[in-house]
Amino acid sequence: MKASPETHYRALLTVALPANEGRLRKHLWQYSPREAFKFIASASADQRWLAMALARARSRLEKFDVDHSLELSEKLGLQIFYPESFPNLRDLEHQSPWLIFSRGDLKITSFTAVVGTRQASELGLRAAQQIVSGFEKNESLVSGGANGIDMAAHRRASVEGKKQLMVVSSGLHSIFPIATKRFVDSGFSGAVISEQPPLFNSGKIGFLNRNRLIAALAEKLYLIEAPVVSGSINTAQHALSLNRKVYCCLDENPDYSPGGAWLAKKQGVEVLNVAKQSAT
Repeated sequence: MKASPETHYRALLTVALPANEGRLRKHLWQYSPREAFKFIASASADQRWLAMALARARSRLEKFDVDHSLELSEKLGLQIFYPESFPNLRDLEHQSPWLIFSRGDLKITSFTAVVGTRQASELGLRAAQQIVSGFEKNESLVSGGANGIDMAAHRRASVEGKKQLMVVSSGLHSIFPIATKRFVDSGFSGAVISEQPPLFNSGKIGFLNRNRLIAALAEKLYLIEAPVVSGSINTAQHALSLNRKVYCCLDENPDYSPGGAWLAKKQGVEVLNVAKQSAT
């Protein structure tokens, strides 16, 4: 089935205006997708910031074949959702995604985020597993599928048959890293989603833009282990800005999670003892 004109425009806008283009996205927030794309394609600018933003958007579009991308999406059997299908994404306002591509068994439920470093310690891995094991019946996992804490949480959810949602930064035609792709291909109990159309490479900024989706989808977030400068800290900061409940796992060892120790000073963060948590 050929994609609708609105889906076509939304895919183009995803490429032209990633979430980090906040100022122009805010300017176009109340436009229809068709009107927003028409503005990008044809507007002239008398302000420097707008001229630069439009130039970046047009440059991105030159490298993207939207018809090929949407055809591949159909061949891969991906489902395409508008953001309205995910009530929590409304909180992102102008940074809400234009589209969500999904593969697997997607259930919109109460999501809890578990995030942390790729370079996880054994203590951190155990804590992530135990937190997932302790989910209430109506709780489902959302995380990012990265090596380390994320995958420890996803694997535990899979073993225990808990519903889960993996949010990746790549298009669903090419999930990475390889271990994550193998996990998804194994038929895990949930869905993997991305705002990126197939065949589009968002680069490193895609990881940071992805983090806002994890934070928005979650009702609460557990930060298990993190350096000060990291994607998981970025995700937790998004969660705080969206008034999500944030739990920060710490240990008596001050070197366990320096990023967590820094975040724990923020208003609205609740601290958990990771050693006690992993021992329960």
